[in-house]
Amino acid sequence: MYNEIEELYKRKSAYNRITRKFFAVYAISFFSVWVFGLLKHTYISVGIVIILIYSIKTISEHELKKKFYISIQPNKNNNSTLQSEINQQEISIIREFLISNKMYREKNIINIICHYRNLVVQKNNDNNFLSIISLIITVIIPFINKDGINVKMLSLVLPYFFSLLIVFGIIYWSYRQIFTLTKSLKGELRMYERLEEIFSELLVEINNNELCYNKVGGISMNEKELDSSFNEYEEEHKSSNYVKQLQWDMAIGLQQVDNLKPSEYFEKLVNDNVDGNLTIDQVKNELREYYIEKEQKNEINHSELECDFVSTRIVELLQENNFELSVDYLKYVHKYLFQDVYEFAGEFRVIDFSKHEKILNNDSVAYGDCTTLKESLEYDISLEKEKNYKEMNIVEVINNITKFSSNIWQVHPFREGNTRTTALFIEKYLISLDYNVNNSLFKDKSVYFRNALVRSNYFNNYLKIKEDSSYLVMFYENLLLGKNNNLHSEDLIVKKLFDKKD
Repeated sequence: MYNEIEELYKRKSAYNRITRKFFAVYAISFFSVWVFGLLKHTYISVGIVIILIYSIKTISEHELKKKFYISIQPNKNNNSTLQSEINQQEISIIREFLISNKMYREKNIINIICHYRNLVVQKNNDNNFLSIISLIITVIIPFINKDGINVKMLSLVLPYFFSLLIVFGIIYWSYRQIFTLTKSLKGELRMYERLEEIFSELLVEINNNELCYNKVGGISMNEKELDSSFNEYEEEHKSSNYVKQLQWDMAIGLQQVDNLKPSEYFEKLVNDNVDGNLTIDQVKNELREYYIEKEQKNEINHSELECDFVSTRIVELLQENNFELSVDYLKYVHKYLFQDVYEFAGEFRVIDFSKHEKILNNDSVAYGDCTTLKESLEYDISLEKEKNYKEMNIVEVINNITKFSSNIWQVHPFREGNTRTTALFIEKYLISLDYNVNNSLFKDKSVYFRNALVRSNYFNNYLKIKEDSSYLVMFYENLLLGKNNNLHSEDLIVKKLFDKKD
């Protein structure tokens, strides 16, 4: 495991890409400044330093894909410095590795910190002093001859020494943040120390973002600072209108997975329900009368009818305080949602099928065998019943829910409506576990949700494409944690399928 972490750090961390380029630029620049200084070309030396600063800036921007600005007075509160960008990138790389290997938990991180703490080489406090002495000796050597130091020659090159002071002054004050990158950009000799720091930051993150841990893993805040007893309780109240609106947002948003849109009349009914002018039963009755009239005139739009009725049924189920982790309840959800639309509502399919997926270049996920649908679902649910979510941290919860919902969806037990049924089944399950679910996410991201389910179940051994559940994890992070992951379906496109040769 430790070898994997170190190889990952060497391969992807900014230090490996930037340090060598920085070293080359520094070496060439310093040699040039030294030579032109001896030749008393002071202005050329200063010009080289300016080029050095610009080169470092350009290298940083190219490698990190971000604009940086040279500042004479560094802002300590600025989170967009080169150092902070590299730190964030390194932490992100390690975090993704831990999550993908199901190691993103406190116990594992503490063990890793202890491992690297034992490998860290003790610092020598004289290192900087010795470096300065060696630099002075290097500069003075050219002025020493058999009679001693050539004072006359030394006095002739005093402008060089003044220019050298200016050089170091410019470097220090105009690009001071470069010098704060010592730990990040010194390569493998400081890799263990940097990894210890990264995992220490992840330990802080996984416990509580507001608590600061010191180098030995203890909380650095004193007992008084941790006392919240003097803080007043603040009431959190959400109006019934707000809750209703979120439920309708989810219900109507989920219809987008099948490209369904509500009728204008239904949108009016929804507004009346949110405002408290109509009950949910009155909405259903109004809808029935509306579509009876449409049928008599032979003007029914079946896509709108499905969207209107299924959305109404979703809201009804969301308002019901019941859930059962079973195959029968899954069938009940499907039957309840689609009772106004499909004759086969609540019945398992009796045929095998495939479906062209746009993100797969019209390839399909391998769905469950129609002869073993019930057995497959019962197996997945039996495994789920053995889990104790109360003993899991939120990262483990998200990983488990991702796996469970992905498996349920892959079985695809119904001829139509599998994504909408799975979404509502999982939401009811999460609510039964007392998790706060952000319903509004389905308003705009239901298509992403379905594509993430596709991506988590698609594999192609010939092209060496594996299932990837990371996109579904990001969706659930937003759903349960209120995170702001960027969710775009185009990110799920499997490019290898579009690049393959016929």
